Amino acid sequence: MRPGDEGRGMGRTLAALLVALIIAFPALPGSAQAPARIRLITTPTDSGAQAYYADALGLFRKAGLDVEVSSLGNGAAVAAAIASGAAEIGQGNVVSLALAHEKGLPFVLLAPASAYTGGAPTSALIVPKGSTIANARDLVGKPVGVGGLKDIGSVALDMWLLQQGVNPTQVADVEIPGPQIGASLERGTVVAAISIEPYLSRSLASGARMLAPTQRAIGSRFLIGAYFSTEAWAKAHPELARKFTGVMVEAARWANANHARSAAILEQYTGVRPNPSQVRTAYAETLDPAIIQPLLDACVKDQVLKTSFPATALLPS
Repeated sequence: MRPGDEGRGMGRTLAALLVALIIAFPALPGSAQAPARIRLITTPTDSGAQAYYADALGLFRKAGLDVEVSSLGNGAAVAAAIASGAAEIGQGNVVSLALAHEKGLPFVLLAPASAYTGGAPTSALIVPKGSTIANARDLVGKPVGVGGLKDIGSVALDMWLLQQGVNPTQVADVEIPGPQIGASLERGTVVAAISIEPYLSRSLASGARMLAPTQRAIGSRFLIGAYFSTEAWAKAHPELARKFTGVMVEAARWANANHARSAAILEQYTGVRPNPSQVRTAYAETLDPAIIQPLLDACVKDQVLKTSFPATALLPS
């Protein structure tokens, strides 16, 4: 299940994404047919909540945009909806969008979403209470849980292992959904795991120990997620795209400075309130290629992407 094992390929989540997109690709709408109303699909998470904040604060209306915000449970479904023309803009993670680009699918990034900014992590490698594991060497030959094979968490884990002098193929990745990570650690199914918020803070409060903030192995600052559309839609609606980008940047700035108020909006839209000890998502306030490139380079080093390409290739031409 490691990056060097070509026979196992990408994880099921990313595989499902690409299959869905390849099926949907012939149905991409012509640029002249896109409706004036923007249908936006995000994920019901802190990372995908920028759109909720913009909607609740009236930022879309203020910019003269008619945006319908809805949610789907995973990034693969969001990407398939955008590719098929069921919506104009979606929110997804950079790894999945880079893989789609490598397959020739015409997605372009419009606005930044979640980012790693060097502060307290929203994702980390943890071990259960009482564990004797102290370093990367202690993981050799043992199972480690990840939310998805070939996702940002597994890439970060591999980059950290390499930094610590451990070949990632010496550690056995086990794909475990985020909500089940804590229980898997307690049962001993895995000896360590990549946990994300809101589950990370809950596990730490219950006695789990952080072994490493693995995202730092990718870079001190990099983009994790973004709002995207098809190249055809972006070219046909440059003014709408420009206004949308401005709104999302404004929403990012507001959310970064208003955690208490944003928590209430997040609960309103998703039914889930962030727990008090949770590290809240940081949002990038620029779609600078310099903060996109580190994750792309890490994906190439981890053999998630076959070849390197500049981050500008993901932006509208």
